[in-house]
This record gives sequence, C-alpha cells and structure tokens, in this order.
Amino acid sequence: MIVHRTTGGNGKENWLAADLNKGRLDMFYYLNVVMTGVNLLYFIICAKWYRYKDLKSGTEEILIERNKPSNEPLV
Repeated sequence: MIVHRTTGGNGKENWLAADLNKGRLDMFYYLNVVMTGVNLLYFIICAKWYRYKDLKSGTEEILIERNKPSNEPLV
C-alpha cells in the first residue's frame, strides 16, 4: 500500500499502524480530505467546460401547435 511505504520509515510508525494508539489516522484522513478536494475541483472545472452536442444534425424539430378552442363535439 502506498501509505505504508511513504509514511513508514526512518524508525517511524506508518500512519496505518497495527496499533491504533501508535498510528496517525488523523493524518491519513487529512490526506483523504485533500485528495477529495482536488477531485471536486477537477470535477467542477470539467463540468464548466462541458458543452452539449448540437442536436441539429439529423434531427427535425417538431412544432407543437397550441390547442384552439373548437365548437365541434369531441364524439
């Protein structure tokens, strides 16, 4: 796991140690928050740049006329 390799070393316990009292779960969750924030910013940027495809190629518009009152019986 990447967190074990990068945080453990030089005689230190890694953030996800087997003993929860020695581990640094707070740092792991801070890292998780930062990565989620970066992901959210990336999503917002992609959503702002997104444009719908032009539907005019190959499709016809269907015009709907408003119903006009008529004196003709329905049946």
